[in-house]
Amino acid sequence: MGYFAKQILLLLISLTVLLSMCSGLRFKTHEVKECIRNDIGFGIDLTVHCRSDDDDLGVHDILYGGVYSFSFKPNIFGATHFYCSFSWQNAEKSFDIYKDERDYSRCEDCSWRVTEHYLCVSATDSLASPETCYDWNSKFYL
Repeated sequence: MGYFAKQILLLLISLTVLLSMCSGLRFKTHEVKECIRNDIGFGIDLTVHCRSDDDDLGVHDILYGGVYSFSFKPNIFGATHFYCSFSWQNAEKSFDIYKDERDYSRCEDCSWRVTEHYLCVSATDSLASPETCYDWNSKFYL
C-alpha cells in the first residue's frame, strides 16, 4: 500500500472515530431486557401492546402479579424507542417504555411496575436509585 493510500485510510479511520464520538454512534451495543409487571390491582388483567419504529411485539394480557418481558439490542445510532399502550377495565394509557437517551446507560435489565396512576422502574444492573416513578404519557399511542 502506497503512502497516499495509507494517509487516506488513516483519515477515514480518524473521521469515523470522530463522527462516532460526536453523534453518539456506537460500534457495539448491549442487549436490553424490559420486564413489565401488572400491579394494577387484584383480579384486574392488564393488556399491553409494545412497538418501536421497526418492531411490533403484539398484544399481551398480563394477569395481576404477572410479567411480560422482551429483549432487544439498541441501534448503533442511539435512536431506539419502544412505546407501549396499556389498557385495563375502562382505562387506556401509554408510555415510552424505552427511550435511548433516558435508558441506554441505566437499563440492561429494567423491571417496570405498572399501577393505575404511574409506572415505576428499577434497573437491576444499576447502582442508581432503587425505583423511579413516571406519570403516564399525555398522548395515547394506538
